[in-house]
Amino acid sequence: MKLTFVLLLNCFLLLSSVGKSQVFNYGTESKIALEHYQKGWEYIMDLGEWTKAEASFRKAVKADSEFLLAWVQVGRISNEPKERDSIFTLLKEMQHLLGPQEKKILSPYLMSMEIIDLKDKNQTIPKEKISDFYQNSLVIFSDFLMEYPDEVYVFAEYIETIHGIYGAQPALDRINKSNKIYQGLPFILSYKGILEAETGQEKLAWKSFNKFKASFHGQNFPPSVFFTEAKISNLLGDNKRAEKAINKTLELDPKHTLAKRLNGQFTAL
Repeated sequence: MKLTFVLLLNCFLLLSSVGKSQVFNYGTESKIALEHYQKGWEYIMDLGEWTKAEASFRKAVKADSEFLLAWVQVGRISNEPKERDSIFTLLKEMQHLLGPQEKKILSPYLMSMEIIDLKDKNQTIPKEKISDFYQNSLVIFSDFLMEYPDEVYVFAEYIETIHGIYGAQPALDRINKSNKIYQGLPFILSYKGILEAETGQEKLAWKSFNKFKASFHGQNFPPSVFFTEAKISNLLGDNKRAEKAINKTLELDPKHTLAKRLNGQFTAL
């Protein structure tokens, strides 16, 4: 009951704040840096283009070397442990220079960097660390969206956080209660299909997938289309289709980290 109330309250507050949002610059005064930063999120979330996303985040920090929220994305996506360590140290030393909102939103990103680093080093991740990360993210992303509801990629991470804490159905319910700004985001169309597959709603999952796929208007489909197909297929028990789709994802972008992890499940069989 408490969970339902909290999610409904957050939903109401977010919906009521749409149209009143301010522009958030993520701590940079460089228009070029901010454009590259936003493009990086589009590449990674909507298109599944991890290689292009990394290049875009690196362009952001090249345009503004003190753009800490872009640096943290470079650190999260980098496959070089030494580089990630040096970026993490830099961010910890310089975070006091950020404004209150920028410093808040940096917090879950720093925590995720630590988790990513442990995964890449095949080290055990303490359950408390994951729990702290999710709880921290839930509060910070929710508060942030109250003030900046047009920041759709933060909403996307907020949904992932709800999924991580409460499971697929509450995350799905949150999407279904959200406004059209959020529901039209390609990543959300994709993620909705994955959540529906996880909850056993096969017909709805493929309907959401087809809607997501159609949003690219018959273009050469990006890696995100094949990754979504792979993830839904895997959740519904069709590993043959999933493996074929994951191979296509990695053919298009070998750096797609989530696809590599899913592929590891097939190679382990």
